[in-house]
Amino acid sequence: MVAIARDATSLEVIRSTLAGQDIQVLTAADAKEGWNLIHNSHAAAILLESGMAGASKLLERIADWDPAAHVLLLMDSYSAEAAVQSIDHGACDCLATPLVAETLRERIAEVLDDVRLRHETL
Repeated sequence: MVAIARDATSLEVIRSTLAGQDIQVLTAADAKEGWNLIHNSHAAAILLESGMAGASKLLERIADWDPAAHVLLLMDSYSAEAAVQSIDHGACDCLATPLVAETLRERIAEVLDDVRLRHETL
């Protein structure tokens, strides 16, 4: 999976939370580096900080490149309206920050299960 966030603390929470689940986490601190990781790794899941410069454009670029991509947006100020708008632009879900380890672990497990199921049925 790829995690893209400007906040080193968020990236460390993601890395440490998912390490116990044997999930490889590639990290990037900006949209350009994130796109390169996504494009080269064909990540099954992508975590993207919504407030980062270029995040909206990157979300649209991901959706154009792979409409089935599982992008979870990390949002500082979560609202239903912002979540719906993000989903309309290609995100599959939104998570509020600061991240709660158990919520992150559960949501990523659900996304990866969905990816596995999709690959098995295709």
